[in-house]
Amino acid sequence: MKNTFVDKLNEFDFLIKDKENKVSELNEEISNKETQLKKLDEQIKELSSKDYSKKSSDVVLPRYADLEDGNLLSSYKKIKNSFNYNAKDVIKKLLAENDAKSNETYNKYKHIRDYFSFDVVYKISTYQPDKQRMIVNELLNNEERLLIKNLNLKGKFNIRTFLEVLDRRILEYNPEIKVYVGDKKENYDNINENVKTIVTKDIAEGFKIEYKGIIYDYSI
Repeated sequence: MKNTFVDKLNEFDFLIKDKENKVSELNEEISNKETQLKKLDEQIKELSSKDYSKKSSDVVLPRYADLEDGNLLSSYKKIKNSFNYNAKDVIKKLLAENDAKSNETYNKYKHIRDYFSFDVVYKISTYQPDKQRMIVNELLNNEERLLIKNLNLKGKFNIRTFLEVLDRRILEYNPEIKVYVGDKKENYDNINENVKTIVTKDIAEGFKIEYKGIIYDYSI
């Protein structure tokens, strides 16, 4: 399973690098357009502060040939075409990694974590390391005790360190796939119960996927 996961990561890294190469080709052109838009915005602000009791012939509106001939729209189309990755395909590849055994392990770790509320953790932390370990073992059943041995905790036992390691392990097995999109019309929740679509203003084009603590970024 580990080798398969590494192969998947390499595959997605290649896609991300390809996307970055395409975007870099447009950076200079986009920068020029942004500069023009900034100048236009400044002049509009300047006009809005003027005394419009003057004759209309005294007011000169800014003109930008590049904006008028459709070059800005052309640049936008180029950018959009660079982000032609299919979110459904990426999601389905990630879902293929999830098997029943992994999901079962996730649920077991999650169940262990549910024992430790804020109040419980605070109370346990007031004891010495050996006492903390003893209390934790008493809270768990035999199967759960065997499971936490896989966390490979070293040194003196500390409840907070134990929970930090446990939380990382939960994240590694978490089957949830969060899909961040900029358009509220996009929704991928129906693909699988573990898929959750989140609309964000931070994305203009494309999408981001958060899965097992890793961000797959196909957006601008």
